[in-house]
This record gives sequence, C-alpha cells and structure tokens, in this order.
Amino acid sequence: MQDNNYFEQLALKLEKKYSGYIEIYRLTKELDDVLKRNDRESVKIVMRMRVEEMDKINAVNEEIEELFSLLPKDKVEVIKNYQKYNEYPQEVQKIIELKKRNNMVLEKTIEIDKVLNNRISGRKSFYGGI
Repeated sequence: MQDNNYFEQLALKLEKKYSGYIEIYRLTKELDDVLKRNDRESVKIVMRMRVEEMDKINAVNEEIEELFSLLPKDKVEVIKNYQKYNEYPQEVQKIIELKKRNNMVLEKTIEIDKVLNNRISGRKSFYGGI
C-alpha cells in the first residue's frame, strides 16, 4: 500500500477523533449546566456518555499509532512535532492541520474541565486546585 493511502486513512482517523473531541467538549459544557442545576441523575448520565466517548477516542488513537508504524519515520516525526511541515506534501500538511484542530478543541475542553473539577473537588481536584 502506498504512503498516500496511509495518509488518507490517517486523515479519516483524525477527522473521527475531532468529532469525538467536539462531542466531549459539548458533553463537558452540558456537565457544567447539570452541575449548576444540581441534577445528580443527569450528572451520572453525562459522565457516562463522556467516558464512552473517551473510550472511542482511545480506540482511534490506537488505530492512528498503528498507521504511524506503517509510515516513514521522518514523516511521522514531522506530523507529531509540526516541524517544517510546509516542506512536505499536501497530505502531510493536511494531517498536521487536523492534529492542530484536534488539539485546540481538546485544550478548550480541558479548560472547562479544570473549572468543573475545582468546583467539585477543590484542592483534591484532578488538577490540584489550579
């Protein structure tokens, strides 16, 4: 199989991962809303849904790592580190842009999650009272 086919598969996996991150972001915002309403049943449901979505992303991450093992190491390093990616073919640039988009959604989700964790757990929060 050619590198281009692997790049196409990788791009599809990153799109799937992005969709999962968007769903986790949405669920995190929803969790904030149900916590404000003190709706314990809804908190349990939303938390379960978030965990399920995280499990799906973990499975996609494993598939992505498998694809990385099939690509040339120099291109994998460029993709993982974003270094000099504009010197590489458009397929590599597309994958890096998808990775950047995924990271932006993940960072926004983590910011909301930090606030929620601190509100619920205080200094015993997963984030250590940040």
